[in-house]
Amino acid sequence: MPVAVSWSTLGGVASNARATAVRQDADEFTIDELAARTGMTVRTVRFYATEGLLPPPVRRGRVAYYGSQHRMRLDLIRTLQEHGYTLAAIERGLARIPA
Repeated sequence: MPVAVSWSTLGGVASNARATAVRQDADEFTIDELAARTGMTVRTVRFYATEGLLPPPVRRGRVAYYGSQHRMRLDLIRTLQEHGYTLAAIERGLARIPA
């Protein structure tokens, strides 16, 4: 039996395929997604990146994508802060770890 498919349905499928093609890895997050997953604000993530606590994200056009290594590093920063380490001490420790 033939299936009726509308042009609007095909357009939605095509746009979803484009979005999937642009985001190649399931472990890639925009800054908003990364902040939400780590329980931090976007402003805090940007601050840590500016201070060199996070490696630079991968850029595709105007969008920056952060990976699981960024998420793990933010989790490490949070844990160290909870244990009383200052950002300066964390920065010195992270400088010894390859980005």
